[in-house]
Amino acid sequence: MVWSTNYEKLSVATMFTLFWAGSVFAPKCVVNGMNVQDYLQQHYIGAMSAVAKAIHDAEGLEGVVVLGWDTMNEPGRGYIGQPDLNKFFLDTDMRKDLSPTPFEGMQLGVGLKTKVERWDVGGFGPKKSGTEVVEPFGASAWMTQEERDQADDVFGWTRDPAWTPGCIWELHGVWQSSDRKLLRPDYFYRDVRGQGRKRDPAQTYEFSQFFVPWVEGYVRQIQQIHSAGIVFIQPPVLTIPPPLPNDLKNIAYSPHFYDGLTLINKEWKNFNVDVIGLKRGKYGSGPLKYVRAVKIGEKAIRRSFVEQLGMIRDEAKEKWGDVPVVIGEIGIPYDMKGSPATASVWLKEAYRGILRPLSMCLDGSRATSTNSPGSINTTDSPQSKAMDANINALESNLLNYTLWNYVPDNVPIWGDRWNGEDLSIWQKLGAVEGSQLTTSRDSLLTATERGNTVESINARDIPAIHRPFARVVPGYAIRSSFVLTPAPVYELSFSMPADGIRGVRSKAPAEIYIPKYHFSKVVIDEFGELPPSSRPTQGKHSKIASVEFSDELDTLSEYEIDPKQDWDISTLLLEEKVLTRVTLSSGSWQRIEEGEHYWVLAWNVLADETSPRKEHSLHIDRVVVEQGGRIVSEGALLARNKPFCTIM
Repeated sequence: MVWSTNYEKLSVATMFTLFWAGSVFAPKCVVNGMNVQDYLQQHYIGAMSAVAKAIHDAEGLEGVVVLGWDTMNEPGRGYIGQPDLNKFFLDTDMRKDLSPTPFEGMQLGVGLKTKVERWDVGGFGPKKSGTEVVEPFGASAWMTQEERDQADDVFGWTRDPAWTPGCIWELHGVWQSSDRKLLRPDYFYRDVRGQGRKRDPAQTYEFSQFFVPWVEGYVRQIQQIHSAGIVFIQPPVLTIPPPLPNDLKNIAYSPHFYDGLTLINKEWKNFNVDVIGLKRGKYGSGPLKYVRAVKIGEKAIRRSFVEQLGMIRDEAKEKWGDVPVVIGEIGIPYDMKGSPATASVWLKEAYRGILRPLSMCLDGSRATSTNSPGSINTTDSPQSKAMDANINALESNLLNYTLWNYVPDNVPIWGDRWNGEDLSIWQKLGAVEGSQLTTSRDSLLTATERGNTVESINARDIPAIHRPFARVVPGYAIRSSFVLTPAPVYELSFSMPADGIRGVRSKAPAEIYIPKYHFSKVVIDEFGELPPSSRPTQGKHSKIASVEFSDELDTLSEYEIDPKQDWDISTLLLEEKVLTRVTLSSGSWQRIEEGEHYWVLAWNVLADETSPRKEHSLHIDRVVVEQGGRIVSEGALLARNKPFCTIM
């Protein structure tokens, strides 16, 4: 099973072709009096509508638990728009393992022995590594007449007599198995109908002409039931969204994005590939396009991720206007290889001799560490680096996202228990293997229910997953940034009209979620002052509810300060302590909420009547209070001892 090439293979390509355009490309496939396209689409929308109706009729679900509806998870285009069935799909940039062309797949599907190319992914991108004869031994992917009769009886299907057993594409004159002849290589590309008229070879087909009408019908049907429901529209993976009717309301763009190189190889390398740029033709054509798309060094990789997700966001704005963009899936494989990253021979030697030392100087980073138990939850682990690069790209583009995925019973031997994948952000520390695992309710109790025991600790508690974010901004967000290394720093900026926007009061505060993992609630202001207050207050600068100090941010000890008494921070702190510092360009803040692992900062900024689009900014970092009370930023402290290198 190879994700990047499955869409081209016979069963997947056939079913998607029938779903989107069966009436055009398979007119003989009629079941219960309707073409298979209409049958499949009606049942799909009908099933989703039934769920929507049940949720609508129940109390407390619609608009509270269920906010909206996805169209279809990672749909494929089938064969639609493929110019030549004897060639590979034009946009497959990550071909791997056995890769039959569409025509070769049709031959294999009827049990014919066929020579197929094998591909590997190397430093230059996909590369043919050889050919292999695949022997199906006469086994057919198509049902016999007897098997069809049994299925029809079970499901209540009545097929048109013209729909005879065997390969439906041979039935429609695309090819003939007797002499393995491809009769219509452009069958899914040029006008093929000719029903009551002559074919028009100048007429070509594009996937969007079948996808868009279906989306329109789906949106209208769902919103007839859930009128305020958001429909999250997802075109085929990594494609440009097609234009939609302007009158569609309450829609969002929800594409998926993965770092394909890391996902396929299960290794965080010091080079990567600009996949979106490749698909958009940014690097030209021919084999050298893969070389041009290679990004070397962690800084270049991170910039590339930012650019790729920015391109996805901008395409949505260009095609659909001002609609929300939610990256519906993004994540990393946690079962990464433990060895240092290497490339193919050409890149390996260059990297060892020149590029690796250079990238280390530029990035200030080390080579990928061995993925041994206990090392995953450090900033240097490949898992944390990969996750940080992905989420940094999302934050840099102010994108909404949902992480794939959370599997409560993930275990080392089986991962996510699906398809060999292991992307779960959770794995119980000391998780048992195989048959020892219990799936009872007791084994799935949350930390709140069970208490903070060893069993409730996450073995995948990587630093990059803990990030501050603004959950409410009373204006237009301009920038959101979280830097994890060398020391955590969070920055947020936004502008606010004097009269508010879209019904939001201009006096509403911004609310920022702050994880204690990086920032304890021990806070000082930009002047290094630690306000002597034991309750939430508001003022020009930072205030705190209680004063706390700790060497370890997850083990806090509390100190009460008498506000009537003079105090000196140098006498209060007997040794170096790590504190959180909040710096504001304007306004004031207070802590309004606190949980076991987080606290929430409310930032009040009054709209400026004279400058309604003024930019307001917030900066949160960590500082160290040294002996004698001197306050130094943690980043500056680390920079004192940062090594440097010179290339001779």
